[in-house]
Amino acid sequence: MLGQNVISIDFGCKNIKVVEGRQQGNGVVLEKAVAIPAPPNSIKDGKILDIKKMADTISDVLQQERMNSKKAVIAIKSTAIITRDIIIPYVKKDQIEAIVKMEIARYLPIMLNEYVTEYRVMEEFMEDNVKKIKLLVVALPKKIVEDYLELLKELHLKPVALDITSNALSKLFIPGVLINDEIFSLDQTVSIIDIGHASINVNIISKGVIQFSRLITTGSEDIDINLINSFNLSPEDAEKTKIEQSNLRMNADLTADEAVINDAVKSIVDNWIREIQRVFQYHLSRENNNKIDKIYLYGAGALINGLSEYIRISFNIPAEQIKTVSSVKTSRKTELIELSGYLDASGAIIRR
Repeated sequence: MLGQNVISIDFGCKNIKVVEGRQQGNGVVLEKAVAIPAPPNSIKDGKILDIKKMADTISDVLQQERMNSKKAVIAIKSTAIITRDIIIPYVKKDQIEAIVKMEIARYLPIMLNEYVTEYRVMEEFMEDNVKKIKLLVVALPKKIVEDYLELLKELHLKPVALDITSNALSKLFIPGVLINDEIFSLDQTVSIIDIGHASINVNIISKGVIQFSRLITTGSEDIDINLINSFNLSPEDAEKTKIEQSNLRMNADLTADEAVINDAVKSIVDNWIREIQRVFQYHLSRENNNKIDKIYLYGAGALINGLSEYIRISFNIPAEQIKTVSSVKTSRKTELIELSGYLDASGAIIRR
């Protein structure tokens, strides 16, 4: 698939991101990119509720945007996805899968025949003079996989891969990559946080490898709901107010009305911070040398004025919104887009 254009679709509960692009070296070149509203009642928590409605919506966009590639990859996130670290004695590669299945059957509360499982080798190490392998194991309900395959069939697209967004994202953080025009150091352990409409995906990446990921069931939608209930706004006005009239920077110059709105926004953000803190504490408690050196934010919620500064002060950790990633480039045919909104779809194109 290297060098060939493919369609990559990132499924959110509010917006569906569709890109057409190709892998180039360890990065991606995007030819086209578009975000479309998810059809009402068509998807929830990564599960497709109405395949026909979803297929019709995406098919229209593919035709309008003249995205003609016949192969497709998919990126999803869902609380139904189970991820676990598993440590096993060192064995040959062709023996790992059988051991993984035995470990899953022993330790995970699932019926193995109802899940699709994959694993990734995170590291090999010595412990008590015994060589061992640390694996990241992912289990996804077969029903979810089958529904996405059926969707691609409706779209007349050949499935190449189904990726979880945390893994797709990690493939962009390669040696020498520039994040906001600064070299990303593989020596750092970073948390890359996707603040979406209905969820927050907290990812921990160390040495360019995803170490840990948790999906928190809160997001920027909660701010909209708070503004709607507090100020009798329409959903559209609430979303606009959230971005244009709030400012979480220290000593921000706000009018009296803006200060009231700011407090409504801040009350939800404070809840985000408490939830993220729980995830950080769990990560830090797993091993003595675990750390978090920097926080990167992306997603629609990251557009809130002053959020990066508020996060930095709350955690006492450097934080910034992702604006550019050098491993994602655009062709001359692509109009100027906010690349950070397409990171998951872009990373899913990369196959290794």
